[in-house]
Amino acid sequence: MQARGQTGPRHFDNLVWELPIPEFDPREALHSDLAALAAEAEQVAATVPLDPQAYFTAHRHAIRKAVAAAGLTARIDALVLRLLDG
Repeated sequence: MQARGQTGPRHFDNLVWELPIPEFDPREALHSDLAALAAEAEQVAATVPLDPQAYFTAHRHAIRKAVAAAGLTARIDALVLRLLDG
């Protein structure tokens, strides 16, 4: 379902519309838990030192690594799987 570019599939951002993502409901514990983890990940990301001379891909890698090291990636992934199994 993805367009193929020079390095493989691309435009995965368009596939998000194919997923059964429910509308956010703050009364749903799963939704609130996921939002809280996202806020925590944002706080971790804000502490990552970024080299202004580096490409955005290096920034993205450093932030992903820090969020994973904080144990948030696995927790977020688990909640998203539950959300999509809905």
